[in-house]
Amino acid sequence: LAEKASTAYVQNYGYSIEGRPLIYMLISDEQNLKNIDSIQYYHQQYLTGSIQAIPEPYRKAIVWLSFGVHGNEAGATESALQTMYELVSGEREEVESWLDETVVILDPCLNPDGFDRYVQFYRSKKGAYPNKNEAALEHKEPWPGGRLNHYLFDLNRDWAWQTQHESQQRMQLYQQWYPHVHVD
Repeated sequence: LAEKASTAYVQNYGYSIEGRPLIYMLISDEQNLKNIDSIQYYHQQYLTGSIQAIPEPYRKAIVWLSFGVHGNEAGATESALQTMYELVSGEREEVESWLDETVVILDPCLNPDGFDRYVQFYRSKKGAYPNKNEAALEHKEPWPGGRLNHYLFDLNRDWAWQTQHESQQRMQLYQQWYPHVHVD
């Protein structure tokens, strides 16, 4: 998506304990992306009280979208892909005006190790068609499951304490932006 869109780019901000990339997509309109360093700079200056107002061309809402903190909630990471597509495809007219006023930082999978563990389990247990019977094997994820990271820690509980490698790397990026809105 980022290769085909002039309104987005993807960056790596680290790696999980098992070596999977931690990435984010930065999404905004073309002019904002050209001025992204200035937008970030003025946002930081304003937050620290160094300036009283952000100059108009750099005054943008910063929105952080986090997906997939629990690896076995696969719909979260899959919806991140749909959200990315909706924001960069150019198919919806209203998105253009949103991106003119907003910088979106989209993290599609906060727990790639748990997600991969869950996907491997599910692929090995599902039949030709999904089985909605709760007793079906595809719904009986064995311990430790995909909810947790490599060290069996629920990353949703780590925002405050920052004990996990993934959270520590994410916080370094987060502190470069301090978004106005964070959706998890």
